[in-house]
Amino acid sequence: MPSTYRKLFQVAYVTTDLAAALDAFHDQQGVADFLDLGQVSLDVADGAVVEIKIALGYVDDVLIEIVEPVGGAVDLYRRHLATDGFDLRLHHLGYLADSGAELDAIAEEHLRSGHPIALKGSFGSLARFFYADTETTLGHYQEYVFFDAGGQELLTSIPRN
Repeated sequence: MPSTYRKLFQVAYVTTDLAAALDAFHDQQGVADFLDLGQVSLDVADGAVVEIKIALGYVDDVLIEIVEPVGGAVDLYRRHLATDGFDLRLHHLGYLADSGAELDAIAEEHLRSGHPIALKGSFGSLARFFYADTETTLGHYQEYVFFDAGGQELLTSIPRN
């Protein structure tokens, strides 16, 4: 499989409390400016829905994503978190695909390499994505995303720190 690190654009965390996580990033990492998207719904395979809260902020050219699972098919996020109290953990690295066809080809390559697709879906009409389960080899998931024109507009609206 060719290296996808050349298209790395995101470091993503999962948390039990988005507001507390934003405070932690501000106080401990000096990252103060995030676009809080609030609660969003993601359409995933088999007609399921993922309800999550998301905040996004750039540090230089790296997009920091913080996700709080809320409801629906959120085990992919929730299973990494403590069952009580505040928790914040690295969850995945994100990579860009240049086209829908490239996104599909990367998914096929992961499957051939023995990495199952843990979750696949869309963010409305803005983006298509999937998570490759690379936890046994890398310790985290790898998310691949293709943004259409509307998704590109969203990326440009995210604050930079």
